[in-house]
Amino acid sequence: MNYVETMGGLGNQIFQYVFSRYIQKVTGKTVLLHINFFDYVKYVPGATVRSFDLDKFNTKYISINGNISVGKIVGEKDFSLDNTDDSVDWAFFRGYWQDKCFFTDVKSQILRELSLKDKYITEDMKKIEDEVRNNESVSLHIRGTDYLQGANINIFESLGFDYYNQALSYIKNNSNNPLKIYVFTDDVSHAESILKGLGDINFKIMDKAEPYQDLWLMSKMKHHIIANSSYSYWGAAMGEANEYNGITVAPKKWFKQSQGPDLYLDGWKII
Repeated sequence: MNYVETMGGLGNQIFQYVFSRYIQKVTGKTVLLHINFFDYVKYVPGATVRSFDLDKFNTKYISINGNISVGKIVGEKDFSLDNTDDSVDWAFFRGYWQDKCFFTDVKSQILRELSLKDKYITEDMKKIEDEVRNNESVSLHIRGTDYLQGANINIFESLGFDYYNQALSYIKNNSNNPLKIYVFTDDVSHAESILKGLGDINFKIMDKAEPYQDLWLMSKMKHHIIANSSYSYWGAAMGEANEYNGITVAPKKWFKQSQGPDLYLDGWKII
């Protein structure tokens, strides 16, 4: 038996879930998700409180909370693909595991399991799904709020007009129909400051819903312009379950001072 620590927002939770499925496949041993983070983060001053949302999807996991006994703790710097086999047992894996190799190895399985449970799909969501199926829809994600505050200012690359303008131009030049842009953002005023410079585009700023509902809507779009965010990454990656031969544009620069994670899937346009 092995454990994967599960923490952070929904995008990070999905990366950790994918990693757990990968570890289970290569070791042949049961993997439990350790979800203690979601209890203790409520009591950390200044921390962003998150909810465990993997249960909203048709995911397959066993979760555990509280203290556990393990043989070793494996961080991302300690992890080696070459040394991961059925001898790995009673290990506690701690990290974000943002690497496409884990996803691509279990991709078809993951795309099935990341389907949202029917009870969380509202009639309004179904209407939007029908709408985007009948136009040249583009999900465009603009991350603000915590990316513009505190320590994150010096960690994450700030994506502004230049990136979104180049991304839109690329999709326009490779599409035969007028685009309809669906903007997903946690910071409307910041998004509007970028959008107003993009010229005459047909866009709709989406009302903020639950993270798992917005992610489902993102995944239904034909094309994707993602931010340097694990959240919109999964909106585009999950979209590969659709029949569209869509375009995904992703930022080349993820972090300010360090190389970004090895995330980009085959066929994505990197700007």
